[in-house]
Amino acid sequence: MIYSIFAQRDATIYERQYTMNTGIDPLLELSHETPGSGSSIYNSRILLKFDVSDIQNKVNSGKISENAKFYLSLVTADIREIPQEYVVYAYPLSSSWVNGTGRVTNLPYTTDGVSWRYRTSRLTGTEWDIPPTISQYEWDGISESWIDSDLLFGANISANVTSSYFTHEGGGTWWDYDNLECTQSFIHGCYRYS
Repeated sequence: MIYSIFAQRDATIYERQYTMNTGIDPLLELSHETPGSGSSIYNSRILLKFDVSDIQNKVNSGKISENAKFYLSLVTADIREIPQEYVVYAYPLSSSWVNGTGRVTNLPYTTDGVSWRYRTSRLTGTEWDIPPTISQYEWDGISESWIDSDLLFGANISANVTSSYFTHEGGGTWWDYDNLECTQSFIHGCYRYS
């Protein structure tokens, strides 16, 4: 049996246009740019939000097996300058975000929702909560701050929230526990799941 669910919201965030929102753009874009002399690197990331409560209810009631497999299906709309080999990584985000109403073609940029720098909007100024270098901090949504997880949960508990960026700080934060990473490798037009 195939059961399909569609994203409740989605957006592309761009390191180069780090305050631009694309919350209602019909296309999502993965890119890795090194413009000009190649001294700067700019990435984009895709954010997706699914309502999985129906799936959880069906697993709990036995209608869907606990061993079911889940796949993300994205379709290519335009291919330009794709390398011979590359890997796409997927992680669960550790912070909430607001979709916004922007499109990549809006001039001036729409800034009312998620972007590389902001989780909510440029106006409210809620930035992605880039974690401290110590890996045992947990994001506390109530106090909107990072708290030492040992204080919350006792010793030896690590939240493992991480982020990465090249040029502009931001780009989201995600959980980095064991077995949470999903990848898909592409080599010369072929792909394989990990």
